[in-house]
Amino acid sequence: VAVLAAGSARAEDTAAYEDAVGQAIAEFDRGNWDEAYALFRRAHELSPSARTWRGIGVVAFELRLYVETIESLEASLKDERKPLTSQQRSEAQTLIARAHRFVAEYHLQVEPADAVVTVDEHPAHVREGALLLDPGPHNITVNAPQYNEERLSLRAAAGSHDELTLKLTPVSTGQGARQPVRRRAPWTWALGSTAVAAAGVGIGLGV
Repeated sequence: VAVLAAGSARAEDTAAYEDAVGQAIAEFDRGNWDEAYALFRRAHELSPSARTWRGIGVVAFELRLYVETIESLEASLKDERKPLTSQQRSEAQTLIARAHRFVAEYHLQVEPADAVVTVDEHPAHVREGALLLDPGPHNITVNAPQYNEERLSLRAAAGSHDELTLKLTPVSTGQGARQPVRRRAPWTWALGSTAVAAAGVGIGLGV
């Protein structure tokens, strides 16, 4: 009975996965990015693989979630479950490079070094000391035990490169919280508009 029940559950999961993927592709073809994103997320919950990571990443690009595009597509290149074809790997790498053009990158310095940084109440995406942000407004919070919390609001520009220093003050000093220091690097630039990314990615989503 247990074996039969387990087999039935797997069959139901497989059917649900195939249904979610089929609907996700259909919504993508219609240009319904939010719906396609939710359905690929559902498929990933049921049966995570390189293919579901790829679907999430491609739709995230259309939603201008460039940081998630990079992370999802990089995960698709590493995941050995239902691995991507050579063409799909090439397309993923191309889209990762495109997404990098539109994220804002901040060289991050935090004191103390073990402070926790969150962006819009979610864990910050930090890579090799670089904080990656999607274009637009963000609220950054920095916390560490025995230190005053710091908050900073900023508007990230697509393609910009800045320096961001977030320094906490110890609670024991009795001093009020100080505003984080944001220093703009002399080589900062910004693209004129994120609208240049609005064109379709031109990638088929057969999973």
